[in-house]
Amino acid sequence: METARLFVYGTLMPGEESWHLLSPLAASGVPEPATAAGALYRTPYGWPAAVLDAAAPTVVPGLVVTLRDPGRALPVLDEFEGTGRGLFERRLTKTSAGPCWAYHWPGPTAGFRAITSWAVPPNTVKLRAARRPACLVVGEPPLSGLLAGQPA
Repeated sequence: METARLFVYGTLMPGEESWHLLSPLAASGVPEPATAAGALYRTPYGWPAAVLDAAAPTVVPGLVVTLRDPGRALPVLDEFEGTGRGLFERRLTKTSAGPCWAYHWPGPTAGFRAITSWAVPPNTVKLRAARRPACLVVGEPPLSGLLAGQPA
């Protein structure tokens, strides 16, 4: 089943740092609150990761955004989410708002912290090395290694 709906739970949500990437690809209208079964984690890289699992006893809160042109939007979002580099996988996921595309973290979660929702703590440094060149914004590990010149 194909859908034009995308479930977002982190930096692609309105008001978050990467909304500017999704906003021009979204249809007009207000994103719909929704949840998907799974677990949400704060990574040491400054972005969240959701492990989506229909059998999970917990849910990941987020929003459903309708894409204007999924054929154009999804490849752009796949590139941003690193699907071709083994970071995230795009999956058709059952949400409380119906079936939606969502980005699932397929990797290990050791070193990640389980959270109930995504919110960027004030005065934090965020690291985006895995998706794009590293940039500093103030405070989560592994900044010490990065500042010492070690690769992320």
